[in-house]
Amino acid sequence: MELKQYQSQALQDLKTYLGYLNQYHNNAKAYTLLWENKGVKVGSKEKMKPYKNVLPRVPHVCFKVPTGGGKTFLACASVKPIFDALTMSNVKAVVWLVPSDAILSQTIRNLKNTDHPYRQRLDRDFGGKVTVYTKEEALNGQGFNPSAVRDQLSVFVFSYDSFRTGKKEGRKAYQQNGQLSSFKNDTVYPGYRIEYAPNEEWPSLAAVIRSLEPVVVVDESHHAQTDLSIDMLRGFNPVFTLDLTATPRPNSNIISVVEAWKLKAEHMVKLPVIVSNQRGQGAVLDAAIKMQKLLEEQAVADEKETGVYIRPIVLLQAESRNKNDSTTYEKIKQKLVDGGIPAAQIAIKTADVNELKVKGRDVDLLSRACPIRYIITVNALKEGWDCPFAYVLATIANRSSVVDVEQIVGRILRLPHAREAKRKFLNMSYVFTNSGDFQSTLDKVVKGLNNAGFSKKEYRVAIGEEEAVTDTDASTQVMANLFGVSAGETEAQENSADGLSGRSAGNADGNAMQPGGTLPGSGNGSADTEAISEFMDMDTTGRPFAQASQSYEEVGNNIPEGMKAFFDAASQQQNEYDEQAKAAAQQNFDAPTEYVDESDVVYVREEFREQIRDTVRLPKFYYKIPASSLFSSDTEGKEPVTKEFLSKDFKLSQQNTEIDFESMNAEIYSFDVEMGDETPKRCKMSKRDADAFKAALKLVPPESRKKQMKAKLVEQINEKYNTLSQQEIEIYIDHIIDGMNADRLADMEENFLAYSEKVANKIKTLLDGWYEKRFTDLLTAQEIFVDFTFAFSEKAIVPGNKSEWKKMLYTGEGKMNPFEQSLIEEICGMDNILWWHRNGEKPYDKNAWCINGGFLNHYPDFIIMTKKGHLVAVETKGEQLGNAESFAKARLGHLLDTHDNNDKFSYFMVFEKEKPDRPGCKGWQEFLNLLEKW
Repeated sequence: MELKQYQSQALQDLKTYLGYLNQYHNNAKAYTLLWENKGVKVGSKEKMKPYKNVLPRVPHVCFKVPTGGGKTFLACASVKPIFDALTMSNVKAVVWLVPSDAILSQTIRNLKNTDHPYRQRLDRDFGGKVTVYTKEEALNGQGFNPSAVRDQLSVFVFSYDSFRTGKKEGRKAYQQNGQLSSFKNDTVYPGYRIEYAPNEEWPSLAAVIRSLEPVVVVDESHHAQTDLSIDMLRGFNPVFTLDLTATPRPNSNIISVVEAWKLKAEHMVKLPVIVSNQRGQGAVLDAAIKMQKLLEEQAVADEKETGVYIRPIVLLQAESRNKNDSTTYEKIKQKLVDGGIPAAQIAIKTADVNELKVKGRDVDLLSRACPIRYIITVNALKEGWDCPFAYVLATIANRSSVVDVEQIVGRILRLPHAREAKRKFLNMSYVFTNSGDFQSTLDKVVKGLNNAGFSKKEYRVAIGEEEAVTDTDASTQVMANLFGVSAGETEAQENSADGLSGRSAGNADGNAMQPGGTLPGSGNGSADTEAISEFMDMDTTGRPFAQASQSYEEVGNNIPEGMKAFFDAASQQQNEYDEQAKAAAQQNFDAPTEYVDESDVVYVREEFREQIRDTVRLPKFYYKIPASSLFSSDTEGKEPVTKEFLSKDFKLSQQNTEIDFESMNAEIYSFDVEMGDETPKRCKMSKRDADAFKAALKLVPPESRKKQMKAKLVEQINEKYNTLSQQEIEIYIDHIIDGMNADRLADMEENFLAYSEKVANKIKTLLDGWYEKRFTDLLTAQEIFVDFTFAFSEKAIVPGNKSEWKKMLYTGEGKMNPFEQSLIEEICGMDNILWWHRNGEKPYDKNAWCINGGFLNHYPDFIIMTKKGHLVAVETKGEQLGNAESFAKARLGHLLDTHDNNDKFSYFMVFEKEKPDRPGCKGWQEFLNLLEKW
């Protein structure tokens, strides 16, 4: 199971945050930089609020992912990057917290199952050394001891309630535990004891876990916001906390937001939600039954073409037992059975009755052998209940009742098999209600969508909303058009004392079921039986007899006339929704829409819009993909040049191992807790970890120490450079350590991290040299070439104060330093200049153009267009003469300029004062003189 594109982006957001954390050792600064580099302002008066220091010194961040977005898989993929960034210790522990027993059992089952994608991701990232513990297993010491946790990823799956308490007395997790006595005599960290809750005796389960300084994953974290919950999190003594939720609370530090359209684009959810108001409870039930039948007909036809099995399921929301005339789950089930639905197709799931569990095991609703098509509930299907076959939510409530659907709207959103069906009606979900105040019901639907991480943009009304709310006659007529009922029949049904009992006055002959009327079979006599037979033309498996083998077109022709109108309306709504989702995808903002301030959005000026859209393209470096394989096209392809491409054929084992250890100042990273609450507990190896590593070495014979240091060093280098094979790294490390004398080895034992960093920097230098040499060699051999492909977006984000000058490409341009302002002032005064643009400088900015050399990604400061169509890329250098990085940028720009086969593009690095004699470099006046000629 590979990460979806939006999941990969979320993971990249996490890695970027962790990178800033390691660079600045400040939780809040890392958070601010992450968002500002996306073009989102952070501040008390901004849409994105500052970092909230909920857990002092503990990085505490949140993924906002809607229901159906794969939060758990994303969390599994996040564990390794977190450990890679924060600690070099072998001891890696995760506390995985969930809010309910249902989610607890589901999470444990999936993480323990080595065939499940969640566990497979963890196994892949940690070399199969993964153990998942329940609370009971941890308390009993089942495979849980210092030796085990030193060399594996230990995952403890707990419910909030098992640790969220103000009264720790009597709780087994906080009591001294003889089953964990091995931790008393052989601690994971020799001599280390934590001071939190000193009244507890060692070793209790809580104290042992705290000693491991785990990463804490908080699933459905919006349930863990109380003071008691925060105390629970603090009690785990975490090194990092990752929240997962669709609905972050105000104190959440959101680092990545997945928008609804991204889930729709990846075929994860059934959107939009089509909402239809019905007249009477019988009409709701009848519409739901007919919808299930028609959707199943679509599913049968779809399976014939795709082989994908779907059995659409209806969730029927009954009324609670709060009054005598409540339409309870018993009444609904009886009406379904009386109407000809086989009892085997109906299941009840309430607080008292759970027919979705048989002999202690959950029914597999996705199995072809499962007959269930109707699930009756009140509000028992909350978070954690997962059935992608659920398509329809039908709420049975008295017309005067407040329709309360928000708790279970999210249960019908997940798309089966995470793939788009051919029949568009299988890609949407449906809500049928019976409401006298339809607007209030829509508000409830929106609230339900909000709870699932979506917004009001994700629903559509199948009938005119204003008509349904304010005009009884109009809404009655529209409803009649949708479901083939005359106005007189609808009025008669509305006047019925009980929408689920008695015969409809408008259906007196009893020979045909009118969709807007009551469910047939509620009265006595043969007429009702005939109606049941005609309407419920199914075999005992629920497959329609007549339509089971028909084509899609034939199935479509069998849709009742009234339902065709409904399907036409739904189809139109989906087309509109898809267009809006497509537009959102094309806006080219990396920042989520909800956090973009409209004042920060700039647009290409009207006079340049057509040119930017159709003709202006900037160059990028590409490499050729040969047309060869059975699976590729016959035409030659291309891919942008990257480091991964350039690393091919690099042999680390053949590189020199000359490292100047003599000049190295031995140091071990440690951070003073006095530096402030924003300083994270650990970044890389803490003093405690280093001491533990030295202590562990002392426990082994001298001849084994060298082997252990080699293994540890290989592990660290392997994490940094995943483009290199482990075998190459092992050979290279062998050469380095085998060349050390006894004194050097002893010093390395004392200062392992410093040596590790020194070796890593040496490998980086070797790789950087290789990248550039290989790049120039392949460019000379014409295996790397230049193509003009990059196009500017017609709108972009420029946060904060914007520059206001003549001849700008956009309605606002980014801020400039004094030298840059002076240069632009000169350029604006030239008659031959058409426009200029302040280029972005961050990889996050999708509208920023970079020269992708692979060994270096260079973002020039300005792009200038002359009236003759000459494009000029400019990098500015003020007082400074430049450094190695500047000259590397100049070389790369010059290579692009000389290999683009285009005399209408130029690159220059422009110096304010003295110009170095290097390719691609120009002095201030020299550059202006050239520019005037184009």
